[in-house]
Amino acid sequence: MTTFAHGTRGAALDEVLRLLYPDSFQELIPVYKHKAVDLAIHKWDHIAGTLEQVETQLKLAGVDCEALDKNDTPSPSALAGDKPGSKDEESGAAAAAPAPLSGWAARKAKKEAKRIADLIEQRAKLQEELVAADANVLALRAEALSKPTDTAYFATFNNMRDALGAARGEIGAVANINMSSIPAPGADEINWEALWGNYHQVVWRTVLAVFLVIVVIAFPIGPITGAMTNLDLAVCGGSADTNDIYWPWFCQDSFNIARFIITGALFMTAVSLSNHFPRLCS
Repeated sequence: MTTFAHGTRGAALDEVLRLLYPDSFQELIPVYKHKAVDLAIHKWDHIAGTLEQVETQLKLAGVDCEALDKNDTPSPSALAGDKPGSKDEESGAAAAAPAPLSGWAARKAKKEAKRIADLIEQRAKLQEELVAADANVLALRAEALSKPTDTAYFATFNNMRDALGAARGEIGAVANINMSSIPAPGADEINWEALWGNYHQVVWRTVLAVFLVIVVIAFPIGPITGAMTNLDLAVCGGSADTNDIYWPWFCQDSFNIARFIITGALFMTAVSLSNHFPRLCS
């Protein structure tokens, strides 16, 4: 069972719920701010993926990665492609040393040996980074678990009736808690970042979102569409002598990257934002 520090809203809420629902209330689960842990895990995934790619290249080149972990570093001749233990050696027959490579073959072998040596060095470095990243994830996780946000909690009950009763806000009249209650969404539907903010942060975010939605609605896409449609006529009509707003950098070239960005990419971006932004902010 989770214990809460004295004086926190979690401690007060836990006490109130046990008083109101002594037979059905089970546990109060705090919310932790795990954004730093998520970022550390993403970094760990990136390093692990890069390490896997490097090891795949080494295996394709015939290098035994398990032997590398045992400090059995391949010799330069092995990196260049010479493999000890030939069939003649196994049968006990005397074999003459291979003729030295020359010209293009020698340069190719030397280049391949350098590539493999660089991959081996990169692999060792990535392994060290992976160990450090793993330790960083564990440290950040321990730090996050030691500091509940005290801004949101999940309450569990052993029957639906009391859970719905608590979700209707019956705890709202309790002093010093100042928290509203709603039915908990599914685990995949929780917006964790929204639970990390305090009351003032939530209010300011809501005000900003409403303001941006109003701006988008008050400034419809119609004027932008009309402006883009008549842009060529406005800035390319006539010449620099007859048109005060003539843009030579926009009008003269048959294929103009600036014209494409303004009339194509920016226009489609504005249309997309106008269609989807209100829904994203809601």
